[in-house]
Parts: sequence; C-alpha cells; structure tokens
Amino acid sequence: MKSRKDVLRLREKLIMSLRKADIYFNLLRDDPSFVAGISGGFDSLVMLDLLHHYKEKYKLNFEIFAVFIDNGIKHLKYPEKLENYVIRRGFTFHILHDCETKKNILLREKPFNPCFICSRNRKRILIDFASSHKAKRILIAHNLDDIIETLFLNMFYSREISTMLPSQPLFKGKYFISRPLSLVDRSFILKYASLNDISEKYEDTCPYESVNKRKLTQEFLKNLYQLDPQIHKNLKHTLFNCNSDFLWGRYKNIKEALFRPRLNERS
Repeated sequence: MKSRKDVLRLREKLIMSLRKADIYFNLLRDDPSFVAGISGGFDSLVMLDLLHHYKEKYKLNFEIFAVFIDNGIKHLKYPEKLENYVIRRGFTFHILHDCETKKNILLREKPFNPCFICSRNRKRILIDFASSHKAKRILIAHNLDDIIETLFLNMFYSREISTMLPSQPLFKGKYFISRPLSLVDRSFILKYASLNDISEKYEDTCPYESVNKRKLTQEFLKNLYQLDPQIHKNLKHTLFNCNSDFLWGRYKNIKEALFRPRLNERS
C-alpha cells in the first residue's frame, strides 16, 4: 500500500537526480523560459510534475510552455485532462499541428522510417515555437534507459557509436535539447507515476509501434537484464567510459576500401 511517505521519499530521490543533471549539465539555471515537448505519456507527465516541485523547492523563477504536437497519427485522447494537469503545475499548455509527418509517412518517404520522420518534424516545430517565444532550451522527457537504448539503436541501424546527450546543442548553440530525466531509470518513473495516481496516458497508441525499432531494442535489452541484472548497471557506466584508443574511428577514411569484396592493390 502506498503512503505519503513513500511518495515524498521517491520524489526527493528523483528531484536530487534532476538537481544533479541541472548542475552538472547546466539544464535549467540560466534561462527564464523553456519549451517542454510533451506526449501525454508517463515520462512527460512525470517530468512536468518533477519540474514543478523542483521549481518550488529551489525557488527558481522560470516559465514552461508545455507543447503537444498533433501530427494526425498519434492523437491526444484527453486534451482537457492534459491541459488541466499542466495548468495545475503552474505551466501553460499549447497544442500545435503538424501537417507534414502524416503526409510524408503515407508517401513512404525514403528512407522509410516513420519514427525518424515524426521525430524530425516534431523537433523542427518545437524549435520554431521556442524561437517565437524567445526560449532557447527545449525540454524532452528522455530517461536514462532511453539514452542506453539509443546507443544500441545507433549501432544496430545507423552504423555509429553515439547516443543522446543530457544537453544537446543545435545550430552552434543557438538552441539546446535538454533532458532533465537523463539520470533517472525508467523503473523509477513508472513507480513515481503509480504512487502519484498518474494511472493513464493521455496519448493514443502509435499505429507504427509494431515496426518500432526502439521497441525491438528495448526487448533485446530487457532479456539481457533478466539474464544478468548487473548488465543494466554496467551500461550506465559505459556511457562515461569512451575509450577511443580501442575504436576504429582512426580508420574511417579507408573504410570503403576495407569492405570492398576485392583488394585493389597498387602496382
């Protein structure tokens, strides 16, 4: 049975993770306003709640524009409920419309990757909104597990070793994608949602979820964690231990020659 003590203890733990991310990655302290891209899922709902309590705890003076982007594919089931949720936490709520994503997906724009098309257009619209509201930081509710999964996604499907940064500069630092939950495990987010009666998502299921490469990667990692729970902890530390001396980046300029079926010897 949940108790107020359980709620407060977990909230304090997550706010401390947010505080560390803020201090060490400089996410929130220097700006008067932020744009928060929200989906209506548990991650973005928890992020907004924690930002509200974080702002109160440390007496910070900033405003947040919470933005949901309706692209005609993944609909918002309960817009009034989501708006009330945002307003109760002292932020403003905005719905923006994206007419390009559905069209490009239906046209099967090459390379056909619905998630990439959606993400690209969503980012563009959020940047335009931030520009019009004189904000330079866009807050996204990616958690630590999302960041680990992206590392594997990029290796599996993009042929590179990279992942999302806690604070990602765009256009030479004119804008930033900032991730306040970048030090928080997904399991704690789901637990916090449950303890705070955040029991339903306000978003519909994406029709392309069955072909979602991230879901496939999540299942792959989930199976590994079940075989050996230590792997999850190790992967967190892996993010910080990048030993370029033992990677092949130094051979990038001869990659094509190395993977040709024949050796092109010079006489």
